[in-house]
Amino acid sequence: MSADKLESLILAASDEGKASEEALTCARALKAADLSTAQRASIGQATELFLASGASDQQSVELAVALALLKPEGDFSAAFSSLARDIFSAYTDPGAVQEALGEGSVDEIAKRFQVLLVILSDSSSVKVFGKIKLADLSVYHVDFGFGQVESLDSITSQVSVKFKVVQKVPLKFFAKKSHILLPGTLGAKLVKGEKMVIKNVLSKDLVSQIESETVPNLKVSQAMITRLVMPTYIKTAKAFDEWFRRRVLVDATKKSTSASGRSWDMSRSLDELKVALKDTETVKFGEDEKNNLIKAFKFAAARPAQNKIFAESISGLWDMVAEKEYVVDMIQELADTASIWKDTEGFVKVSTPMNVKTISAWFAVTLEAKGIEYFAKDVMHLPIKFLNAIDKIGDDRNAQALITSAKLEVLSGNLSAAVACWLWNKLSKKPAELAEIITAPIQVFRALSNAEKADKSGKDLRKLIMSNEKFLEFLLGTGSSEDVKSLVSTVKTFPGLDNGERQSLLVKIVRIKPDALDQVQTKKVEVKVGKLPQVTSQRSYKALQEEHERLVNTEIPDNSKAIAAAREHGDLRENFEFRAAKDRQKYLQLRVGELDAMLNKIGPTDFSEFKVKNRVIPAAKVTIKSPEAETTYSIVGMLDGDPDKNWLSFETPLAKSMLGHQVGDSIELPGGDEAEILAVEPLDTETLNFFVK
Repeated sequence: MSADKLESLILAASDEGKASEEALTCARALKAADLSTAQRASIGQATELFLASGASDQQSVELAVALALLKPEGDFSAAFSSLARDIFSAYTDPGAVQEALGEGSVDEIAKRFQVLLVILSDSSSVKVFGKIKLADLSVYHVDFGFGQVESLDSITSQVSVKFKVVQKVPLKFFAKKSHILLPGTLGAKLVKGEKMVIKNVLSKDLVSQIESETVPNLKVSQAMITRLVMPTYIKTAKAFDEWFRRRVLVDATKKSTSASGRSWDMSRSLDELKVALKDTETVKFGEDEKNNLIKAFKFAAARPAQNKIFAESISGLWDMVAEKEYVVDMIQELADTASIWKDTEGFVKVSTPMNVKTISAWFAVTLEAKGIEYFAKDVMHLPIKFLNAIDKIGDDRNAQALITSAKLEVLSGNLSAAVACWLWNKLSKKPAELAEIITAPIQVFRALSNAEKADKSGKDLRKLIMSNEKFLEFLLGTGSSEDVKSLVSTVKTFPGLDNGERQSLLVKIVRIKPDALDQVQTKKVEVKVGKLPQVTSQRSYKALQEEHERLVNTEIPDNSKAIAAAREHGDLRENFEFRAAKDRQKYLQLRVGELDAMLNKIGPTDFSEFKVKNRVIPAAKVTIKSPEAETTYSIVGMLDGDPDKNWLSFETPLAKSMLGHQVGDSIELPGGDEAEILAVEPLDTETLNFFVK
């Protein structure tokens, strides 16, 4: 899963007002540490839109938390505060919930939110962690250690937890300093001292399992493990130290045992193999060596955390072995179980830092394991230096498969700057073949737009566009009027070029193709639009009147009663209901003032005074063509806009860019893109009836 994919899924969830399972899976697959600042900023903007949608179903709440744990750029405290009000509306002390949620970084707020979802499960509208009985919850508290939850007092908002003695922890400190071990998890069983098979408890994965099962995830220390396993499962400190060093620390420290005298093919782990083969150039690899090492490779292959050592070890072995028959057998035996070949993101993450020598061997191994179809798909996401290395390890069939994969990337709109540059390097002398893959200039410019600023391939592609005349000739295609128009339009409207770059490219296009001058110098028609009446549809005007009447006659009186009732609760400084009612009063007064102003300024219309002929005016239906699409808009009253239906208030910047123009005019859209007006006609009957009746 990629950050770009997640961003698009978040935006889709914002539009639908509900999170998809795919969006949640994608968010959980990513790690904050793996995201760049730019990616966190993009995800932050998308997350802001999603939270603003007000979605509060269980899957949407889970997505909100998962996104926050990715540490997106932005301030989301108000959004989570609002979400908490919706989710925990049944809790008797909403002020305590807000205090527990607190302020801080977005991931800190999300972690506290997770704790509240568990401890306030009975008062929550969603059951993210299922039906929970408080007395079954175990907890690790930063100040008190491991303990067992006994109860929650909803009046005082204190959580009773039995540590060595019972502590009554205020909800705000419980949320801030607690990690919950859910019923049935290994950590919870250890806290309770339940009887379990010792070998199942004292495993190498004990620490990682407890860390992943706690809510929020807990960084487990040796002292914590000591508290959990002694003396119930390990009786003495000496026995504990030996077990901890041998079973837990071995993976973290990766201590080499090559000094034991074992030969390289008897290595018990890939870390040991790496040390044993250090500075070795060649080895013999037969059936015995394969049988000896296959267990270590299978162990690493099945664990995503060992993807890197797996790839490096098997690539190193590939380079050292001359007769590769048994290496190939082992690779094919590992092909279906290796986690690195099940996840494109994992493959790219491990492959990208490799040097050219290692990557060549790794690509050869991957080809043997998965075949060219898999390989071609995954390498489309790698930097260009690795794409160039592919040509050295494949035959014509492999090369053709890679080109086919590149064509699919273009068709799906995912052409990368690296692949664009690689295709040019490979097919620049075969422009007709390249033109079957890259069919429009916008595909190349979109690849440039998608490239990270620091990405070398993005810089190379920009240089190719700006400085390579042969490449510009390729983008001009056959030189036909349509091909020239396509490139000129793309250059004029592409947002990734500054004015100097745009002008430079247009000059070069004219130099290559003098006939393009007319396209380059297309003049916009200047029109003047008289002052328009301040009107909106009868439907929208009536909605204003009804809202005004409801606020004045119902909501403001109800609010006054709420303020009076809240005053009776005592100290106003700690009175959440009073503050909430006063905030509501301010909003209602402000809104009534706004409605008064609008009702005095705007009048109703049935659009009959607007006679649509050949120019764009209110009540017109307009079709325009931009470089990206052909779109039809309806120009309606001041308060009638609806982006989902392409209804534009005549006061919006987009509508103003069209007003007064006629069919054939070239206009400049608010974002700087150029568009042509294709048709102007009166509003259709269905739209008019909606606004008038």
